[in-house]
Amino acid sequence: MTKTVREQTEDVLGKAVVRVIGLACKGAKPSRDVPAGLLNFQVTLKRSVYKDPSLHYFDVRRLYHAMRLEGILYNVLPPRHSAATAATAAVAGSGADGEGGEADTEVPEIDRVAEAKLMEAEQLQLLDIVSREAEASLQTTGASFLGSVLLQEKKASVKNFSMLRVIGKGSFGKVILAKHNRSDQMYAIKVMEKEIIIEQDAVDRIMSEHNVLLANEAHPFVVSLHYSFQTPLKLYFVLDYVNGGELYFHLNRETKFSTVRSMFYAAELASGLGFLHGLNILYRDLKPENILLDRHGHIMLTDFGLCKEHIPPGGTTSTFCGTPEYLAPEMLNKQPYGRAVDWWCLGCVLYEMIFGLPPFYSQDWSEMYEKILRSPLKFPSQIPPSCRSILDGLLARDPEQRLGGGLDDVIALQKHPFFKSIDWAKLDRREINPPFDPNVSNSMDLKNFDPEVTSEPVPSNIDQETLGLPAPLSPGSLDSATEANSYSVGGSSGGGSGDFSSFTSVGQLET
Repeated sequence: MTKTVREQTEDVLGKAVVRVIGLACKGAKPSRDVPAGLLNFQVTLKRSVYKDPSLHYFDVRRLYHAMRLEGILYNVLPPRHSAATAATAAVAGSGADGEGGEADTEVPEIDRVAEAKLMEAEQLQLLDIVSREAEASLQTTGASFLGSVLLQEKKASVKNFSMLRVIGKGSFGKVILAKHNRSDQMYAIKVMEKEIIIEQDAVDRIMSEHNVLLANEAHPFVVSLHYSFQTPLKLYFVLDYVNGGELYFHLNRETKFSTVRSMFYAAELASGLGFLHGLNILYRDLKPENILLDRHGHIMLTDFGLCKEHIPPGGTTSTFCGTPEYLAPEMLNKQPYGRAVDWWCLGCVLYEMIFGLPPFYSQDWSEMYEKILRSPLKFPSQIPPSCRSILDGLLARDPEQRLGGGLDDVIALQKHPFFKSIDWAKLDRREINPPFDPNVSNSMDLKNFDPEVTSEPVPSNIDQETLGLPAPLSPGSLDSATEANSYSVGGSSGGGSGDFSSFTSVGQLET
C-alpha cells in the first residue's frame, strides 16, 4: 500500500534522527553504543493548528531533552561557552548520585533566563541538523523536503482550550478535563499554583517531573505530555486524557484480579518501567493509585513527581521517598539504592492484584516496616508455580539478588516463565487485547472518577490571567494532596528557589 506524504516524511525524519543520534554516539570519547532510550526513538509529526491545519511539524524538543539526558547532545552541537551553562550541561550528563545524598554535585548559581534562551537556541540548532540530514537523503532520490514539517509555531496558551470538568486535585492545584478548541481533542490539564509550589519547597520536584515527561517519546504505557506553558501565577501540563479509571479503583471494587489479568498488567508495567530505566530514570512510586487504565483497558503509568533522573545502570541515589506499603528494604535501611527499587514495587503491586493487599501490609507503619525487613513472604492461596517464582524474585530483600536488579534490568523479567505467553513486541504495539474492558462510552464518561471530585466547579480563575485580570490565590481553598486520585497534583517536597524561568514550553498552537 502506498504511504501518505506524512508517512513518507516521518520515515525520512526518522532515518535522519537515527543518523544524528549515531553521529552523537560516534563523537563521544570514547565512542559508545546508542543508548537504549534512544535506540528506537519514535518520530511522529504533529498537526499544526496555526494558520494552516493541513501542515505538520516535527517537535524537536523531545529529541533535544532525550539526547541531553543521555549526555550525547554536545557531540553534535557546538559546545556551550559560559561557565554557568557548562555546569548545567555537566550535571545533565553526570550520571548517578554518590552515596552522600540526592545531589552530591554542587551546581553554581546560573542565570536561568539565559539558560532557557540558550536551550531554545540549541533546539533550533538541532532542528537544523536533522533538517539537513533529511535534505541530504532526499537529494539522492530527486525528492524535495517538506519545509512546512519543520514549522516553528507560536506557543500554546490557556485560551486554546475549553475547561470542562475537574477530574483531579491536590496540594498544588487541580486537574481539568479540557477540549482543544480547534481539534476537539480531549486533554487532562494539570494546573499548578506557583506560589503553593514555592511554599512547599517543591520547585525542583516539579521541574524534574517536567523533564521526565519531556523525555517520554509516546511510550504506549506511559502518560505523555503534549503541551506545557506558564503564566505569571501558574504552570500548565497538558497530558493524555485517560478515563478507564485507576487500577486502585478497579482493585478496590473487585478485591483481586485473576492471575492472567494480573500478568497482563504486570507485563505492561514492566515495559513502562523498563523504558524509564532506559532513560536513566527511577520511578520510585509505583502503586495502584498511579496506574491508570485507558478506555480500551491498557495500562498508563502516571504521576512522575518522585522520579529521579540521571541514574545509569549500576547507579544509586539515597533519598527516602515513596509510599509506605511499597518501600523497598534497602530504602528503609537508608542504604544507597538503584533501579531494583522499582522492581520491588512491581512485586508489591503484582502481589496486591492477586491477593488483594500488599505483601507486608499493616495499619501500623512501624509494624509494616518491620515486616518488610524481616517477615517471610506468605501466599494466602494457591497460585501457579511461575507466579510464585516471580513474586519470590521481585520481592527478594537483597537488591542484587532481586529479579531485574542486575544490569539486564527488564530483560530478566521478560525471560521469566511467568511471562512465557507474552509476545513483547506485540505488547508494545498494543496488539494484545486487554483482559478487561472498562466499558467507557465516550470521552465525557466520568464514571471511573471520584464523583466528589468531578462534581466540583471548574475554578473561575484558571483563564482570568489570559484576560489580563488578577487571579486570586487562595491556598486555603485547595485540598491537600490525595493518594486516592490518579490525576493528583502534589506530594512530597523537592526543593527549589522559586524561579520558573527555565521551564520549557512544549508544543505549539495558535495563540
